[in-house]
Amino acid sequence: MSDYWMKRRVTRRSALRGAALGGVGLAGAALIGCGGDDEEPSATSTAGGPSGSATPSSGTSAPSTGDVNRGGEIILTGGDLQKLDFQATISTPTQNASSLVFSRLVRYDPYSDANTYSIVPDLAESWEVEDDLVVFHLKQGVKWPNTEPLNGREFTAADVQYSYERVATDDAEFVHAYKLDPVASIDAPDDYTVVMNLARPAAGLLSDLASGQGMGLVPREIIEADGNLDTRWVGTGPFMLEGWEQGTRIRFVRNPEYHEDGFPYVDAVEWRFITDASTNLANFIAGELHYYALPSLEALDQVRSSTDSQVTTSPNLGGTHKMFNVRPDGPLPELADVRVRQAMNSALNRQDLLDFVVGGDGNIAGPVMPPGYGRWALSPEEIAELHGENVEEAAKLMAAVGLESLTVPHDYANTSSFSEDEGPIMQQQLARVGINLELIPEERTVYLQSQVDGQFTFQGIGMGGYPDPDNYLYPVFHSTGSKNYGAVSDPELDARIEEQQGILDEDERVEFIQNLDREWKNYLYRIYTVYPNTHQAWNSKVVNPFNYKGWDYRGLQAVSLK
Repeated sequence: MSDYWMKRRVTRRSALRGAALGGVGLAGAALIGCGGDDEEPSATSTAGGPSGSATPSSGTSAPSTGDVNRGGEIILTGGDLQKLDFQATISTPTQNASSLVFSRLVRYDPYSDANTYSIVPDLAESWEVEDDLVVFHLKQGVKWPNTEPLNGREFTAADVQYSYERVATDDAEFVHAYKLDPVASIDAPDDYTVVMNLARPAAGLLSDLASGQGMGLVPREIIEADGNLDTRWVGTGPFMLEGWEQGTRIRFVRNPEYHEDGFPYVDAVEWRFITDASTNLANFIAGELHYYALPSLEALDQVRSSTDSQVTTSPNLGGTHKMFNVRPDGPLPELADVRVRQAMNSALNRQDLLDFVVGGDGNIAGPVMPPGYGRWALSPEEIAELHGENVEEAAKLMAAVGLESLTVPHDYANTSSFSEDEGPIMQQQLARVGINLELIPEERTVYLQSQVDGQFTFQGIGMGGYPDPDNYLYPVFHSTGSKNYGAVSDPELDARIEEQQGILDEDERVEFIQNLDREWKNYLYRIYTVYPNTHQAWNSKVVNPFNYKGWDYRGLQAVSLK
């Protein structure tokens, strides 16, 4: 084991535990950049499922390769990047954009179902998984762009080592480091072999490595020359960064040296930084955008009635969670008592929230695992039973704690229309048991800084859809989790989270995860209410539209225009 990885495992874990207990450190600082198959050991099979050990047969699995045109540009819309260094921020726009430039070892198949995270090769052409290691065999002949100081050299296993060591840095800004916590060391026995030695079995490791969130592979020379990735992007992906005009747009052009022959089809991709929903909808209907994630049923109806766009609907695996600050010395120490959190949870009528906030266009949230999450999720019937409104029980819980009334400040970003709509309804429902929910919309930078400082009480926080159940547990609720903003420190929950990480049999792990969901009321460090559906619309001129998932727009390499 290298000295680096031994040092990292000791110092990072101790620092994070201190942060979780003390309320600052990585758990808070990370938010500055925020805006979302059964296998036996050594098994080899077709890629798919969270454990994902495989020797897959192909990379891009686009449905059409013959009926495509070359040239043209794709126009998208969204928010501006927080910074360029995607390894050192959680910013969703930064992650989305970086996925076009930086390849990974493996990635998600964009042509599987929207909520199916099948794994396909990227720079690794095959891999084997065992209890204590993962071995990746790299594609040969992949070249970095011919720019100083890389000069078109070959991509090697040493680049993988460097990239992941940088992600795993102890610095608080490297929020994606938790994905590599199971890794004890990385070896490169030759230029085309990467060996990850594991500290423990890790059922979700491949899914984490496939994520477009922080897992892109970067060149040492660029970072050593520039100090970080905030000056320029140089990667092995299908596109190259042409320019970033802050507040206006970011533009990419095709990489002529891309390692997947024939791709990409289009010459350029441009993101325009427009966040106004009505403007984006008008632009999409006018044919000025090629893709738009529709924000409402009204928008969906307008697109269907005004265009011949290609529209898909699926359950959203991400949403706005309600996060408690459970620090004993926090702004509201009463929230450290699970009975108060249970009372708030029981007083909510989620069906009303579903009907009035999203017009019924969605699902009642599961205790932790989102509805629509395949085998991991409980049935809608069981979720409805677990989340049934019980005002009488809520009142009893408040009385047991000795509280006749309690004022709970609820802050959220003033850019969140969901929270703006949901807050007043929650306020009315909680008032029935003596809880005064004080609604506090905050300017986004103030809202994010409150997480850094641990100065929030009950906060609405957005969370994206993730490929593996561990992503909804370890980083958020483990005492050393890098997204444990509420300072949860629960040894029993820590042990259960760690246990599920090591269960490699999927059937057994499904049962474990579902039982944890059923017993979430015993922990309840976040409240989940409702999740809206996702409606993705593609212009009718687009050939090979794909399912955006996992902060990854690499599917654009197989898109063409009629």
